[in-house]
Amino acid sequence: MILISHLKRPSGDRGHEDGAQTSLAQLRGSAAIGQLSDIVIGLERNQQDKDNSNISDVRVLKNRWSGDTGIACHLAYSVDTGRMTETYWDDEDEVEIDF
Repeated sequence: MILISHLKRPSGDRGHEDGAQTSLAQLRGSAAIGQLSDIVIGLERNQQDKDNSNISDVRVLKNRWSGDTGIACHLAYSVDTGRMTETYWDDEDEVEIDF
């Protein structure tokens, strides 16, 4: 079964539309969503970033099989095709790397 959950508003200065990091505690609804799931994946994107608003981070929040969590990959949205494709992204310099 695949379930999509909206997120609660984070406390603090940055909201999710400004690129705030997602967490299991922010899943809206029952706490059972995070407790019973085998894997939980969050998509993060800074909509306010003028240069890189088309880049989304895929973050593994829970992984019952291996325990590996954190950033899994980066996806770039193409306005021309309407598709998201995996891209290589340098987080420190915040630039897309072409291979």
